[in-house]
Amino acid sequence: MSIFCGVFVLACLGLFVHGLLELDRARRSPTWPTVKGTVFSTTVGGGSCDVLYTYEIDGRTLTGNHVGFGEMEMMSDRDDADRVARRYPKGKVVDVYYDPATPRISVLEPGVRPGTYNELIIPAVLVLMAIGFWWFHRRMTRPARHATINPGPQGA
Repeated sequence: MSIFCGVFVLACLGLFVHGLLELDRARRSPTWPTVKGTVFSTTVGGGSCDVLYTYEIDGRTLTGNHVGFGEMEMMSDRDDADRVARRYPKGKVVDVYYDPATPRISVLEPGVRPGTYNELIIPAVLVLMAIGFWWFHRRMTRPARHATINPGPQGA
């Protein structure tokens, strides 16, 4: 059980670090350079919307799929997904913000959104739950302490 909890905590910490990187990108994205891009496809399925777009940097054609950082938070149901699809129909020319250090990282709607913090909150909560589960399991599986019974005064 300890090994499982340890591996789970390490995986969650990895997700937390990824969340920190995404938050940093979201904070920096409004200052990124922009280029014109074109929406290649927009697909709505269930409560999500996948938007693929192409853009060109230094003669290379790149493909992106981020509408915004924390974008899944903004699509909580089919109506939200449909709204995103209406904003980004196939063939639409869009402004693409791209990371100048890594141009393959791009976004259509820059900045921090409430959903961006989910990538920090969820792994942190899972780590706390795993530690609590490990602690509870450890307490429940350790041998019981033998109680000594005080026989009371002798000769009574």
